[in-house]
Amino acid sequence: MFWRILVLAILVVPGVAPGKNLCPALPAAVDAMDMSESDFTLELYRESIDFLRNRVINALDTHASLEALEGDTHFWIEYQNSVRAIEGYVLRQRAIYDGGSAVAAFCEFLEKSHWSD
Repeated sequence: MFWRILVLAILVVPGVAPGKNLCPALPAAVDAMDMSESDFTLELYRESIDFLRNRVINALDTHASLEALEGDTHFWIEYQNSVRAIEGYVLRQRAIYDGGSAVAAFCEFLEKSHWSD
């Protein structure tokens, strides 16, 4: 019996069960620009880090001037979404492991942030 309880505790305690929202009071996403908890996956986090590590440098190299880069709205949309994806993922992971005020911070982030388009 002790081992069953121990295994259950190890599986349940460190995080939130898959599919369970940390912020149940938030309304469901209405349009494509709304963020939801399920958006913040490890895969999106890695893609966003890759964008900041590699494609930012490539964008600087391929634009003739800083003004040309400033005018590239596609680049800036992708940049802003990458930063939001990283921030949301980190906040969500902190909320899963720390609870309390970390959950409140993540839920506030979801309420106030939207994807760029």
